[in-house]
Amino acid sequence: MAGTTARPLGVFAGCRYVSNSQQTPVPQKYWPGTDAASGSVLAQYYPLMLTAPALYVIQSDATGVTQANLGFNCDIVVGTGSTLNGFSGSYLDTTTISTTNTLPLTIVDLWTNYTTAGASGGSEVAGAGSTFISGTQSGAYNWVVVAINS
Repeated sequence: MAGTTARPLGVFAGCRYVSNSQQTPVPQKYWPGTDAASGSVLAQYYPLMLTAPALYVIQSDATGVTQANLGFNCDIVVGTGSTLNGFSGSYLDTTTISTTNTLPLTIVDLWTNYTTAGASGGSEVAGAGSTFISGTQSGAYNWVVVAINS
């Protein structure tokens, strides 16, 4: 998707398809590709909300996002997802961070500013290297709060 001017309509939430290997309808958090038989597929997604934009969390690339990037727009790199946990392989492309209004995402904040409960249930902020959530501070592969740029 990098470099396109296509605007997202929402965020993929899962699908239901007929599995070639299981010969039965299967619900999944991810699109399996080759295991899906031809025919109808039910795709589920969280639609773009025009009145009160939803916020999403996405991981950045090796460069990472900093406070200075807040409010800028950026693109997504579509990577290979995990069949073990259903997590997406997509991530934020920091090489595209700019004011270009055709990019699909707007950087709202760093995830660390939203994380207030650590592994021990206390009020500490979970940051990079913690046992609760790693990679949330500024820097490589940190987590970023974004909105769909509509």
